[in-house]
Amino acid sequence: MNLQWTSVDPRQSVTLPDPWQYLEQSEFPPLIFERVRRFAINEERQGRGEQAWEFLKTLGRSYLPGAFQASRFEIPKDNSFIRGIQTRHLSAVSELAAQWGNIIPAIFWDTLASVGVRPDPTQEDSILNIQPWLLHPWYICDAALHAFGINYPFFFHVQSYLARRNEGHVLFHSCGCDHQLAGMEKIVFDYEIPPEKRLKAAKDFLDHFLGQMILITVEGYPFVMNPEAMESLQVMSLQPLGLANEKA
Repeated sequence: MNLQWTSVDPRQSVTLPDPWQYLEQSEFPPLIFERVRRFAINEERQGRGEQAWEFLKTLGRSYLPGAFQASRFEIPKDNSFIRGIQTRHLSAVSELAAQWGNIIPAIFWDTLASVGVRPDPTQEDSILNIQPWLLHPWYICDAALHAFGINYPFFFHVQSYLARRNEGHVLFHSCGCDHQLAGMEKIVFDYEIPPEKRLKAAKDFLDHFLGQMILITVEGYPFVMNPEAMESLQVMSLQPLGLANEKA
């Protein structure tokens, strides 16, 4: 197999949506900003500039300070045991979001909170079935979860914190996009990324997130490999990259 790629020239001029104009003038890390520029340049080169522009508006807003708001999530009151898991999970996510500041986009914290406060998050379900509880389009949320799962230091940091704060409950998320909060009988890991290494972890998360967005929205992966997921997509029709489902 002969693999050939053309690298992105970072010197190429590119215009980003409004949130990024503000971030560029603030103290936002240049390392993350440059990754977004490269993504925008590449997507324009591939003929997907308009779709990328809409996604980058969402992404830019989620990097603004204070973008994650726990008050946007409502915990059902019908089961005290499940409510306890949901409440502890949301508190842990809020603490993690504050711990990391705005170098991790609120899209991720929103999604992590959503999958933990939906009705009975201990039962496995598909990202496609929980759309009423998501704050962003399902494919953006799914890309964030897949990116989380392959950024190992960040993954272990977050899962370790969730387990300590929620009686051993962590997020299980499969390649088929099924997920649940599962209780571990014993907490078998305790890991924390030191503050001086968190910017690199945040950059790595963004790299994976942008890559997963292309895999899902352009290639349809992993849904094309999952007959049940494809059947669901045919019923609801796969939406183009954008903000159509985003809640205010």
